[in-house]
Amino acid sequence: MLSFLVRLALLFLILYLIRITLRNFFQNVSSRQTSPRSRKRQEIRGIMMKDPVCGIYVDVNSALISKRNGKDFYFCSEDCRKKFGMIG
Repeated sequence: MLSFLVRLALLFLILYLIRITLRNFFQNVSSRQTSPRSRKRQEIRGIMMKDPVCGIYVDVNSALISKRNGKDFYFCSEDCRKKFGMIG
């Protein structure tokens, strides 16, 4: 009985390792198929600003913005923007 369980555990381990290897292989193949130009575009990121309430960094292009005393503040969510309004 014990040898059966050990063999079963080894079988699952081998199958899991094969799955990981195949997944990584196909991810690498698909990333090689993109042109260098499109890869360069994917690497370019926007400017990140820190949410003053929760501390998460958010992309300026997708963040919620609130102005206070002429300064822009960037928020990850409407909840953080509301909390900031209550603080100040």
